[in-house]
Amino acid sequence: MEQINWTEQLAETWNTNNRISLFLIDRISDEGMACTLSKRGGGTPAKQFAHVHNIRCDKLLAW
Repeated sequence: MEQINWTEQLAETWNTNNRISLFLIDRISDEGMACTLSKRGGGTPAKQFAHVHNIRCDKLLAW
């Protein structure tokens, strides 16, 4: 049975997700980052990107 290199797999997954996030951030205008479709004042794309970043930082610190 083949051994799974978890560190390598984690790094590859992180790099893929980071590449997609940067692609989106580069292509969403400042106005788009401030928009929300929520009538209750839901999060903007900028807030959602910040939230994902903060969760990742918390997980890395806890690891």
